[in-house]
Amino acid sequence: MVDLSIEYVTRVERGQKNISLKKLFAIADALDVDFCLLTDFK
Repeated sequence: MVDLSIEYVTRVERGQKNISLKKLFAIADALDVDFCLLTDFK
């Protein structure tokens, strides 16, 4: 739904790659959750 490869997501999860805010907002939209909930950002 967001068009991110498994390899890219894995690298982000392992801390090997930083993810952009644009991609984080796209993930939040795809999951239908508030961005702040997804990131635990206050």
